[in-house]
Amino acid sequence: MWRSWLARTAGGREVAGSSPVTPTKVSKFMNTPEAIAIIPAYNEERTISSVLHAAMQASSVDGVVVVDDGSSDATYEVAHGIANQFAEQDNAKPLEVVSHPENRGKTDALRTGVRHARELGDTALSTLVFLDADSSPIWTRDTLANMKLWQRGLHKLLGQEDDLIDESTLEGRQAVFATLLARYIDEIVQPVRDGKETMRTGMYQRNVVTDTVLMILDRHKKGGHAGNRAIPLSVWESLEEECARRGISITGWDIEAALNEYLDGQPTSTFMMYGVVNVGSRVKAGGFWRGVARMAKIHGQMPFTKRKLAK
Repeated sequence: MWRSWLARTAGGREVAGSSPVTPTKVSKFMNTPEAIAIIPAYNEERTISSVLHAAMQASSVDGVVVVDDGSSDATYEVAHGIANQFAEQDNAKPLEVVSHPENRGKTDALRTGVRHARELGDTALSTLVFLDADSSPIWTRDTLANMKLWQRGLHKLLGQEDDLIDESTLEGRQAVFATLLARYIDEIVQPVRDGKETMRTGMYQRNVVTDTVLMILDRHKKGGHAGNRAIPLSVWESLEEECARRGISITGWDIEAALNEYLDGQPTSTFMMYGVVNVGSRVKAGGFWRGVARMAKIHGQMPFTKRKLAK
């Protein structure tokens, strides 16, 4: 069983060599989860809070699994703290927070999430919802530092002092964004959960030129390369089975391209999540050229993945 290699601390972190224990969990929700959101996260302490609150708020999602993929920042601690907050609420949806001892890549993080989702949903689980942990509002990219920077600029323009920054205002903006993202999550999940589509994807807004080009290129509505998408559990299982049968290795960021290729010809759709962006590669990589190299690595893998899965 997978538990033989999965080891965690009492808080949910996996630690090599330790014995398996129960991860952080909220399980007061009375209904058996049918649609479970899986949020893979690597160094996303600035944005994970809003995304997790949105997933818990979305009416189409019955449970949530956060997989901290060996982050070196406080991603796990932030998610763990939110889980504790929900644990105090009556009828909270099931929520688990687990962590890899090292960074394994997005595909492996999703595999871990699916394993936990199977436990939460048992035989009722039918829909998987994959959500990026770095979703942010377009007006500020929703990091506390950026919002403070924006307010400081405004206060300086008005001739006011920096100490007039209102933390409650910042929290209010985060809540508004979580509500917006929750609505988009419902738009992603419901058609798949109702059996009308095999995959539905929500793409991030960038700018009017890029967005137009991407939507034109995505004529077959195969999902682009956005991480926010919903699929039936049966699709994940059949893709894994085919990869095992054909000796195909799906790792890193390959999973999005793999799903697009595997579902070619199936009823899928894509829509733009206006007002929602993701943290840019320059920010994550720590510089412009590092960001370019990161994007080249991500997109450079995709043609090979599609070729491997071509029927």
